[in-house]
Amino acid sequence: MDPILDLMETFDFELMNPHLDMVELATQVSAGGLFVPCDVVPRVFSKVKLNVTIEEGLTIGFLGQVVNPSAGGFFMVFESGQELSVLSIAIEVALEEQAAESVKEEASVPAVEEEDIPETNEDEPKPGSAHRQEHTSVWQLIDPTLDVPLRRQVGALAVKDRLRLAKQANRPVRNILIRDVEKRVHVSVLKNPKITDDEIYEYTSIPTLSPNALRWVASQPKYARRPEIRMNLIMNPAMPKDTAVKLMTTLNAGQLRRIMRSPKARESIQRVARKKLMNLGVL
Repeated sequence: MDPILDLMETFDFELMNPHLDMVELATQVSAGGLFVPCDVVPRVFSKVKLNVTIEEGLTIGFLGQVVNPSAGGFFMVFESGQELSVLSIAIEVALEEQAAESVKEEASVPAVEEEDIPETNEDEPKPGSAHRQEHTSVWQLIDPTLDVPLRRQVGALAVKDRLRLAKQANRPVRNILIRDVEKRVHVSVLKNPKITDDEIYEYTSIPTLSPNALRWVASQPKYARRPEIRMNLIMNPAMPKDTAVKLMTTLNAGQLRRIMRSPKARESIQRVARKKLMNLGVL
């Protein structure tokens, strides 16, 4: 037996726990690690072993390094070269089972009037989910000095923490968060007080940007007045058509012609541009 492995602290993780947030787990594993709840947190940067019970009779061991410790546990970054396919498949299967169960529950529950639905706080942590405590500084959630890439560290955070981080993030972290799978994060990035006009121009050209984020930019006169940003908003395929058409009312013939000929513009927006040009007598 390897004496080095004997010296490592070992932790257990039950994938069968019904309270686990499987969506969050999938995000963490895709980022190259896993948040491990525990009472006694090991030293940061120390090497640990994690025994993950996939199902009854099947436990797989993983080696990794401790980063981002918190009061409720730590995030473990998997060592490179380890086979994660079984773990990823198990999480995907659990997600499919949860989705199927959710459909069954929705079908069996009678419709409820909207006013009878109790108010809930979306930011409240779910049982068993890996949320950090509110008082933790967002800059304690990531460490640029680590060998672990920033993208992996950021992707390992819970949605609640990514939303908090987006409001204070510097440019390298903003560049990561603006492409986050959780669309709410995009709006928080754009409202970051440190963001520059150049970034707004760059981000509004991203086709996966949240429609709500695009609408927000369009509602800000200081951005919507800039021709290059306005053109990005209009031609972005994620921009709701009604908002895009409203922005087109201030365009000149040259800008309309550019939209009509641009392969980036949707066909419906190209048609609006053509019609406006015809009304101007240009076509």
